[in-house]
Amino acid sequence: MSRIAILSDAHLLIQAERFRDENYRSPRGETSLKNFSNVTSQVVAEKPEAVILASDMFDERE
Repeated sequence: MSRIAILSDAHLLIQAERFRDENYRSPRGETSLKNFSNVTSQVVAEKPEAVILASDMFDERE
């Protein structure tokens, strides 16, 4: 049986949503990046054969 992980809606650029300064991260942005890091660590620990990144991985800048 194959093991596949599916990650979606990460919104990794939410910290840049309304800010032009690339070095600034909003509290929502920090939370988003921390959550994604936690999830990817869990996925790595499970050793899936494939990882699918689906839907809204990044937000557009204004």
